[in-house]
Amino acid sequence: MHTEPSPAAEQALRDRVRELTRRSTTWKVTGEVMREINQVTRGWGNYFAFAHHHRSFRQLNDFVAHRLRQWLWRKHGSRSGKYERWPTRELFGSYGLYKMPSNRA
Repeated sequence: MHTEPSPAAEQALRDRVRELTRRSTTWKVTGEVMREINQVTRGWGNYFAFAHHHRSFRQLNDFVAHRLRQWLWRKHGSRSGKYERWPTRELFGSYGLYKMPSNRA
């Protein structure tokens, strides 16, 4: 049987991540925001872990990294490019952003 997260469930996760990375939250410490995002994505990912999730998880990992990168860029007001200053590998490595399992390395 083929099951996967519904579009509504994916949208709920995106909305929650948007809420955590709003412009009005840039006063928070980066580690606190990372912890909150990790709790949400880890819980969502574990709930849907037994579904056919690889496409969804890959797209949602990209979305979460993009939102966090935007948040960091707004927080620090950097003139350099978002992708140069905070590459995806660094977000998931050094910053400790939780990466939901997908087929892509």
